[in-house]
Amino acid sequence: MNDRPPVEPAPPRVHIQLTALLVAATVGLVVGFGPLANRTSPVPVPRVDPTVQGALTDAPSPSPSPSPPPEPTTADTVVAAHVRHLVNVADVAGADWAVSVRGADGQVILDHHGDDLLMPASTLKSLTAAAALLTFGPDHRFRTEARVDGIVTAGGTLVGNLVLVGGGDPVLGSPAFHEWYPARPRTHLEDLADSVVASGVRVVFGRVVGLDPVLVGPGLAAGWKDRYLWDFDARRIAGLTVDAGIRLTRGTALAVTAGGEEGLVGAVAEDPRLTAAHVFEAMLLARGVRFAEPAIGQPDPVVVDGLTEALGVPPRSRSLGAVESPPLWRILRFMIEHSDNQLADTIARVVAADRVGDPTWAGITPAFVDVLAELGIEPDGLAVEDGSGLSRSNRVSASVLAEVQAALAAGELAPVWAEMQAVAGERGTLRTWLRGTPAVGRFLGKTGTLDDVKGLTGTVWGPGETAFHLAVLVNDAGAARGNVRVLMDQLVLTLGAALDGCMDLESVGGLGAWAGGACPASAPTDQLVPQLPSEGPTDAASVAPPDVVERMPVP
Repeated sequence: MNDRPPVEPAPPRVHIQLTALLVAATVGLVVGFGPLANRTSPVPVPRVDPTVQGALTDAPSPSPSPSPPPEPTTADTVVAAHVRHLVNVADVAGADWAVSVRGADGQVILDHHGDDLLMPASTLKSLTAAAALLTFGPDHRFRTEARVDGIVTAGGTLVGNLVLVGGGDPVLGSPAFHEWYPARPRTHLEDLADSVVASGVRVVFGRVVGLDPVLVGPGLAAGWKDRYLWDFDARRIAGLTVDAGIRLTRGTALAVTAGGEEGLVGAVAEDPRLTAAHVFEAMLLARGVRFAEPAIGQPDPVVVDGLTEALGVPPRSRSLGAVESPPLWRILRFMIEHSDNQLADTIARVVAADRVGDPTWAGITPAFVDVLAELGIEPDGLAVEDGSGLSRSNRVSASVLAEVQAALAAGELAPVWAEMQAVAGERGTLRTWLRGTPAVGRFLGKTGTLDDVKGLTGTVWGPGETAFHLAVLVNDAGAARGNVRVLMDQLVLTLGAALDGCMDLESVGGLGAWAGGACPASAPTDQLVPQLPSEGPTDAASVAPPDVVERMPVP
């Protein structure tokens, strides 16, 4: 099979219309599950209750307290029968697939091969986001520092090196990168250059050294294809990275400026630490600082008792300044909505270094297992090689993904979690999904696509605190890929209909078991979905561009 790059472009409009017609014709969903079918406004900018406000402004929120899920109710059992019917008639012959549905309190509604271990593709990013929130808290900010390792004279001459110390920040960026990709959140590296100049340093009898004391080991994960780098779907991962691991230069080939004039050309950085040092050096040169030697990346890591250790900050160095990233929840929102692989892979590795003390790729699985244990979830057989879902070696069950959705949606982080998701018909990789249906604004989640993998995980919100949490993973679908999308649409709409009382619970007479036009009116979406405070995420850097695809723009 020709292995297409692991990208999730928004499906063409004709496909959406065909899917909607097929669902309407076979399921009778034109009556929907509420009066929201024509809703086009975005999910309202957040509000939060005072008990959650601290999660956005102070220390990390307490983790959700795990407790055994309740037994399914009679209504749950009947809903499960409807969902089971959809599963039974799904035409995905030859595929390995699983469906898992949980109720609002985490109770099992249905598990169809829910514990089977499958490739998750980008649905893995939901687990990465959960791990980051529970490890650092939503307001965590990554810190990058400039330090002098030497003596600074009264005249502003540094005899020694200027050390750029990474802190695992995945959004450290230059103004040139912002010109290239303005929608992406960014930590302003130029502000750190200004701090160095403000300190009085004018001449450096040494060089800029890019130091990564956070991560060690190879920059590429196991199970990645070479073409992932060629197509900008993957980057080499390090704890000191600038411009998303892209080395930008000015040129005319493949220019991204309007009119074909000379513009920015990018290539995946061979050594992110060295690229960061070069970019920082160029900023300082532009500000009048002079160097005796060219910038370098850090030396090889230290090996102690057979274990590779990250290099520490020079003990006698002193700080000239630091810059901090936007809050973590804004970075995670962009990661989920745009399915940004470099963000996910960096964050997963930083979580592993912090949570289990392993600064290599091998630390991700035990770190994620630890996070899931904190949520009361037992992930038997979980294998995670990266944070993005690109690796062919990742194995996750649909039940784990659904349980994560249930746990986060029910805990104190629920408003943050909801704001971070893609939204059906409105934003992120779900922005073209289920348009013209009542699912718009009410299904929040994450998609996943590789050439032979389709995935979906998220939450359908209903009146009050009602909800269903869903995960679908399909491997090796082949020619049935289109049928997988129809199944996903049908599952979301069926669960929404059940939440709104639009389903005939007395009959499981196939796909037509609906209560016609007797559907009660639903509450407005902003009363169904947990909301963040009104002063929440309104920064321009996190607004989705008009065309959302699961990759950075190729220069």
